[in-house]
Amino acid sequence: MGLRKKIALTGLVFIFILGLWGHAEEKTKKEKSLPVKSVKAQYLSGLKGTGLNPEDLEVYSIGQSHIDAAWRWRWRQTAESKTKITFGMAIQNIETYPSFNFHQSAPQYYEWVEQYNPELFQKILEYEKQGRWIAVGGMWVEPDCNMPEGESFVRQFLYGQRYFLEKLGHTTDIAWLLDSFGYNWNLPQFAARSGCKYMWTSKLTWNAHNVFPFHLFHWQAPDGSRVLTHICPIVPFPEWFPFQELKPMLVKDYNLTPESGIGGIQIAGGFRETRLLLKPGAKLSANYLTTPQEIQAQLSNEIMPVVGAFYGLGDGGHGPLPSEIEKQLALQELGYGKIGTASQLFKAFEKYSERIATWNDEMYLEYHEGVMTTHEWIKRANRGAEALMRKLEAIATTAYLFGADYPKASIIKNWKLILLNQFHDILPGSSLAEIYKDADEHYTQVNNDGNQMISNALSSLEKKLKIQAPGDGLKPVLVYNPLGWQRSDLVKVQINSGEQYKVFDQSGKELPSQIASVPAGFYNYLCDEKDGCGKIQNSYLYFSPGALPSLGWKVFYLKPGEACAMTGPKVNESKDKITVENAMVSFSVDKKTGLLVSLFDKRLNQEMLSQPSNKILAFKDQPKQYSAWNISENYERNPVPVPEVTSVKVDAQGPLFVRVLVERKSFPTSFKQWLTLSSDSPMLDIITYTDDHWKETLVKLEFNTVVETDKVVAEIPYAVIERSTHPKVSWDKARKEMPVEKWTDLSNKDFGIALINFGKYGFSLNPEGNGWRMSIIKTARYPTPSPEAKKVNVSAWFLPNPDTDQGEHWAHLALLPHRGDWRESKVYKTAYEYNTPVIVSFARAQNGDLPSEASLFSLESESAYIAQIKKAEDDDGIIVRIVEGEGKDTKAELKVNPMFKIVSAYETDLIELNPKPLKAGQSSLSLDVGHYEIRTIKLNLQAK
Repeated sequence: MGLRKKIALTGLVFIFILGLWGHAEEKTKKEKSLPVKSVKAQYLSGLKGTGLNPEDLEVYSIGQSHIDAAWRWRWRQTAESKTKITFGMAIQNIETYPSFNFHQSAPQYYEWVEQYNPELFQKILEYEKQGRWIAVGGMWVEPDCNMPEGESFVRQFLYGQRYFLEKLGHTTDIAWLLDSFGYNWNLPQFAARSGCKYMWTSKLTWNAHNVFPFHLFHWQAPDGSRVLTHICPIVPFPEWFPFQELKPMLVKDYNLTPESGIGGIQIAGGFRETRLLLKPGAKLSANYLTTPQEIQAQLSNEIMPVVGAFYGLGDGGHGPLPSEIEKQLALQELGYGKIGTASQLFKAFEKYSERIATWNDEMYLEYHEGVMTTHEWIKRANRGAEALMRKLEAIATTAYLFGADYPKASIIKNWKLILLNQFHDILPGSSLAEIYKDADEHYTQVNNDGNQMISNALSSLEKKLKIQAPGDGLKPVLVYNPLGWQRSDLVKVQINSGEQYKVFDQSGKELPSQIASVPAGFYNYLCDEKDGCGKIQNSYLYFSPGALPSLGWKVFYLKPGEACAMTGPKVNESKDKITVENAMVSFSVDKKTGLLVSLFDKRLNQEMLSQPSNKILAFKDQPKQYSAWNISENYERNPVPVPEVTSVKVDAQGPLFVRVLVERKSFPTSFKQWLTLSSDSPMLDIITYTDDHWKETLVKLEFNTVVETDKVVAEIPYAVIERSTHPKVSWDKARKEMPVEKWTDLSNKDFGIALINFGKYGFSLNPEGNGWRMSIIKTARYPTPSPEAKKVNVSAWFLPNPDTDQGEHWAHLALLPHRGDWRESKVYKTAYEYNTPVIVSFARAQNGDLPSEASLFSLESESAYIAQIKKAEDDDGIIVRIVEGEGKDTKAELKVNPMFKIVSAYETDLIELNPKPLKAGQSSLSLDVGHYEIRTIKLNLQAK
């Protein structure tokens, strides 16, 4: 079918839907006749081949609609139009069909309706009280469930559930995530600690290589939290009854590999085997290392008789059509089912709880793996915004405790913009080009508002400090550490080009410092493809601060003049290579190839690289379907030549660091890489700039290590996951492109190496399984606008779709060799530091009461850490979020600056409800923290 015909047909379908809505209005004026005979015939026909009769099943018909906040249309159209149409149709159906009810997720949509269609919102409130409108989900939107960091998942639930509580008088106990592209292993903990007992989804039925083995299971997080989770196929979409769930699979041992590269739901045939109950008395805890045979050995031949018939048009909303509703009513009249609620469905499932397996792993979607890389700018923007909010809330809380106003409303407003852009078609890069213009406006607002609030808090705090220079001509600089532990990484201060400064501490001691110019893209996470950040140079003064206090401040002083000469990393340049070394490590770059040919750990007397690394790999990437979503099967067979090296040179050298620049200038795509080694750190920082004009290409950076291990470790939101380096089980093998948060690690019992990143989320392993291939760019075709889309480039309907990721890009990575494993070396803390720079501000002399150096909060623990502080939502209390980071039970002592007294202490859930009193001392609180547990502590403090 030609493109114009497709457009016309899609438009007719849309008009037809609106016509059916009008048909529902007519039905209110006359007695409705249900299609009982035809439904009976269809139902009995659909059950053929299942071995089931109507009386064998307990069916609940559940009306709902999936709405994409933005995708092939812009968010404002969803806010003003799509929610109005969908919610309005639902109200019309409620008023037309007395037993009909409607489920809707995403408090963001409710807030839009409240803002743009207040009369409709009042009707929703009316029918919600009657139990006819059912709010589900609890998260602000249905987000991507791999890329947001841990605190973002907390805020999705915090602001989502509390919106429901404020407007509806209650929260929801059902997490609702129909369409996200995979689900991180810690999601059950976020859900369970936010009031949810259940979760509903569908997306894993799209797996390309293996049928996910269970349609209903207890999903268990690393800490042991569980939610009863239901996966149901909704294809063809919409479907009035899930016959596919009851039909046998057409494949053996769940394996779809012969048809790989195509969404598995199209070829699985059925999912009956995923509905089998465990044998009476059997227990099964499975993960991606569990074989199909081990699962099958625990299954009975009894099928789960409870069935959820989820129906209603989605993506663009609209919801159940009158014809669909009447089919469900006919099913009910026949005695074959009932119009029910999702809560009733899950309660019916719970009757079989003892015969349901536990899934103790992530839920990996074997499809759409490219979304972790496509449109790389928004990935950096998201990571930078998350770090900005972490910094803002830390300094704002500190200033608040010393008398400043806390900008709660503005903080929430900006958090909601971040959460909106974490929606599962925005952050993944799978939306129209215009959506990213909107996102750019949102992230710019977050950046501007956030930095202004930080400036206000710093100004308020500064006035409370005693800042008195230890000599003449010294300019104070206030440094604030927003992380919950002591740190000593370099501090940078932007200065004017040509300026020279010395740096002193409070005692008058000069500190090591260095001045260097860098491209704007080094530190501006909002640099996008067209900002020219690779050409703009900024000057910075760097200095070594010594120990910076946990969640605290320290004052330093600048004085014009040239810094004293101090010894820094050594440089040895020969004809063939450049070698840089400090007391801990050395690295070498080959001048001919530009590759990293050595990373040697002097402490261990160990070379860390097995072969040349920091290698740019490019592959032609033309998947069969979903260009922006998918990665081509066997893309490795189609390499794209990478530009040859044009220059390798020492770019900066001083007492604090040495930087080597590798350039590859070519057409259409060029690269620059800066490799930096500091004087007092074993970490090798690698920043890659790309001026990219390749089409449909996947770009990776390869690092090959000498570490032989059977597992690769990666951070996930507020937890860690281990995956196989040499997978043997089919669904483990399918995890080729793996999600990661801020770091991944390869270790043996003696040593290891971590790869830390800023704003990168997808990686694969090298063929040997002892190194990474970090995905840094994926150019793809933008999706096509929906026919009813407004204010979009409609020319894309008639011309080839424009390509994503054209222009400038930045990749920030770092290699960290270490003794022992990642736990011993606290890799997770280094990764936080890499992603969360200290806050720096020029100050003035002050005569306040507070010392020039102090820590507000600290935590003594072997493996727990303070992840976030903020003002409480409901009162003047302070929230301290504590996370166990190493997967072991531990003890922790939370210490508060002696300037404050703990009046009372409570533990709440993640949404700051259900407080339980804790016993605390005057300035400390002792806790037992479970493995990977997230604890939310609420303190009421009083100044002494």
